Amino acid sequence: MLLGIGLITSCGQSDVRVVEPTGVVDRYVIASGTYQRVMRGEIVQIIPRKLEVHIGDEIIIENQDNITHMIGPFTVRAGETLRHVWASTGTIEGDCTFIPDQKVTIRVLPQTQPRTKKSFWPEFQVENVDGATVNTADFNSDKVLVVTLWSTWCVPCRRELPQLQKFAEANSSVSIVAVNLGDDAPSVRAYANELGLTMPILLDAYGRISSAVGVASVPATILIRDKQVVATHLGEIASEELVEFVSQNS
Repeated sequence: MLLGIGLITSCGQSDVRVVEPTGVVDRYVIASGTYQRVMRGEIVQIIPRKLEVHIGDEIIIENQDNITHMIGPFTVRAGETLRHVWASTGTIEGDCTFIPDQKVTIRVLPQTQPRTKKSFWPEFQVENVDGATVNTADFNSDKVLVVTLWSTWCVPCRRELPQLQKFAEANSSVSIVAVNLGDDAPSVRAYANELGLTMPILLDAYGRISSAVGVASVPATILIRDKQVVATHLGEIASEELVEFVSQNS
């Protein structure tokens, strides 16, 4: 049993409870030099702006930078690793040193079903780029599923997405889904139209998909077979690497 530190809920009440960990862990790493990148005007994506978790889930934040960082309700000193088990339902907002002038919002939901440590393609309802509600289960099929995680501010994503679009058009045996992290629907729609993207685009507003597949950074390419994550490529992927990535893991 672990002591889960109670959080301040939306009603302003704090609570401390002992909870049984679910085994689900969201891990984030603040790399060395992150603060300098932010000071140069770079946008650094380490944690989604909106994150959805469940009671009993754990968050681990490792700060490899040489200064103290704030992420939502947490303050993580230089060189330290923070571990926290969510123990109370509620919504909490806080500043983040990587996202100037914006808040990180974390929603803690009740534990309603067994959780798993394995990374997987989830089954729940989300919005697509057109504002329609779709079920992620609809993208499960006999085909290999390639998922790309991206955001509109991500420079490598702008180079990578058109290559993924061409790959999707040339390889009918593979399904490709683009999952946007943290942007609003109008921005994503305008961006997709600008780049001529026609592949399915889902909005992961609360980080539910990225949490399930075990990746919260962009760009990232994830290969899924039989609903399970079998391979992950972090960072930009060139067209030749994409072909090899899919070939080796299909």
